[in-house]
Amino acid sequence: MTCSILLGAGFSRNWGGWLGSEAFEYLLGCAGVGSSPTIKDLLWRFNGVGGFESALAELQGRARLDPERHATDLRNLEAAIGTMFKAMDYCMSRLANFDLGLGNGSVRKFLGRFDAIFTLNQDLLLEYQYLQRWDGVELPGMRLSSEAALGPCGIPWTDQWVPAKESEFRVTANRQPCFKLHGSSNWVDRVGGSLLMAGGENARELGLFPILDWYHRQFAYYVSRPGHRLMTIGYGFRDIHINDVIAKAVTENGLQLFVIAPEGSDAAANAPLSSGDERGGRTVVENAFRHGLIGASRRPLTEIFGERDTLELKKILRFLDS
Repeated sequence: MTCSILLGAGFSRNWGGWLGSEAFEYLLGCAGVGSSPTIKDLLWRFNGVGGFESALAELQGRARLDPERHATDLRNLEAAIGTMFKAMDYCMSRLANFDLGLGNGSVRKFLGRFDAIFTLNQDLLLEYQYLQRWDGVELPGMRLSSEAALGPCGIPWTDQWVPAKESEFRVTANRQPCFKLHGSSNWVDRVGGSLLMAGGENARELGLFPILDWYHRQFAYYVSRPGHRLMTIGYGFRDIHINDVIAKAVTENGLQLFVIAPEGSDAAANAPLSSGDERGGRTVVENAFRHGLIGASRRPLTEIFGERDTLELKKILRFLDS
């Protein structure tokens, strides 16, 4: 039995990271955003589904077609998003309690039990608190953009990274791959452009960067393995493409799910409509829950890995051990 994990914004929220709605509210107050009707309109339009990533992808598409009209707005939104992640990453670099008290075990040891980590988050929480402190992890298909010398923590995970050549996209044997499906706040392409976001359906229509397209295909490959299990933490089931991959894997390959989110087994109700949904019937995500969900937890990680909640942790570990 193989098992992977998918992390959403609700995972970083346990250590102070902002959810999509909180990021939206932060960006509204940034210089260059409040003075632009275009940016504000896009942020409001995509606030329910797709978030600021889809707003950025839409603006990137407009700038390609009419750079004279939209280039300034694009620079301002990119700058605001960059400032937001710098603020989050700074706080995450200074955390002293990533293992949440060690009452019921280590978050790092828990993450280390999965065959692969998939994350929709672009912050550097994992880089600062997991990759730097856990052996045998890699970012497949990515390499350092400079010849930075190794420091006392080993690989400088929080430095700037760029995609390798497509011929070098591979997962190394005996290493745990960490796939950042929407890019990262410290990634750039080979000419210095941001790989901060390329998530959301709008970005997909415009065409993903090759590394991110490969990452999404890897996600589909992993969850489609016979007997595979997928745990999600803090994922709100708002990404249509991710939902469709999960639903297909449940229907065709028997994927089993365990969801950690405040909504628990009701999280499917958050899912936006997909092209595969039948009018008046259950959505593809609701059907996936009906057939593939074998457990859920509504409690935050601060409780699960805290001093008292041994019962909930045992329920979660049963998903990995059975």
